[in-house]
Amino acid sequence: GVFLMQWYDPLNKFMLLKHFECSIANPPRVFEMIITPDLEYPIVCVNVRRGYDGRSLKLDMINLNSSSSWFHSDELEEQDGTQTVIPRHELMNIVAVTQLEKDTILVAYDNVVKVVNLQGKLKSSK
Repeated sequence: GVFLMQWYDPLNKFMLLKHFECSIANPPRVFEMIITPDLEYPIVCVNVRRGYDGRSLKLDMINLNSSSSWFHSDELEEQDGTQTVIPRHELMNIVAVTQLEKDTILVAYDNVVKVVNLQGKLKSSK
């Protein structure tokens, strides 16, 4: 599971805010907090996989703001309901996952660096 804790100065110790029961790899392949201004608590990226199209990435996220949906992943939304076999995303050798802006994530793996949005789609260069 995941424990969300916050430092509480008056007592000079960490206080438990939330506990989430979920299954993640041990040790986790990735464990990076993503802060978004519209959410009270962070979301946590626990894995990155290749998207079906080969260009995008799938970010497995734990949404600490929800008690009903731990993993924030849109992979089932890509299916039209007629598949008999759902393809699996390829695991990757992740080197780093870093939040650059509120909606921009840098993912480094093997000898590649990609800059994607929170849904794993490539960000366009400006």
